Order: sequence, then C-alpha cells, then structure tokens
Amino acid sequence: LRIALAVDSFIYFANIRPNYKWGYCCNTVVYAYTRPDRPEYCVIFWDTKNNEKHVKYVKSLLSITTFGDFCILATKVDENAPQAFNIVLSMETTGKDMEQLRKQEAQYALVLCNSIGTPLDSKYIDIEPLFVTMTKT
Repeated sequence: LRIALAVDSFIYFANIRPNYKWGYCCNTVVYAYTRPDRPEYCVIFWDTKNNEKHVKYVKSLLSITTFGDFCILATKVDENAPQAFNIVLSMETTGKDMEQLRKQEAQYALVLCNSIGTPLDSKYIDIEPLFVTMTKT
C-alpha cells in the first residue's frame, strides 16, 4: 500500500507493508492471513515439493515459529467463546488439555504441529509469548 501526505508545501510518500506471519519447515511454507468472511486467521501449510496445501483456522494467532520438521502456533485463549475455550478451531483438544487449561486459567496456548498442520502437543501458559523460538533440543 502506498500513500502520500501533503503538508504545507511538502509531500511525504510512504509504503505500508503488513507484518506477515510465516515460517518454513521441512519443505513446507507455513503462512497466515485473515479473510474478510472469517474472524480467525487462515493458516496454510503449503508443501512446496508436492504442491499440497493444508488449511487450518486459528483464533487470535500471535506468531508462527518453525524449526526442522515442526511448527509452533502461539495463540491467545478466547475466554468469551461459547465453544469449549475455542483455542484452535480445527485442531483437536483432548480432555486432558481442557482440564489443564481449567486448572491453570491459562491465557495463551502454544500448539506444536508437524509440517502438514497436525497438532502433536499443546502447552497452556499464563504469560504473553512476546518472542517464540525453537531449537533442536
């Protein structure tokens, strides 16, 4: 998006670029965007070798972090959602995870996914994940 602003006898030009959430793991590009018809983020897992795409919808996505074969989706827990905590809409949440969330009253969720977007593990935390990184250990 390019804008121009005129003030007195000066003209200021600016290029505005959105801060995209994306990552690359195991020949897969993981990126997120918002659609006008849905309130959630649309997270795409695009396998660049096979040209296959897997779509997941995530509420309140904060960041995408990748390393090796895995990806972490950091989200904010929606406490006012009518569904059961509504952390990640299209991903399975086990009863054990729900119980952990109730006990901790967590505000944020970290969901570990593989390269096709299948959730492998989740962790609920009560501090805001301002920065998320992954290592091989």
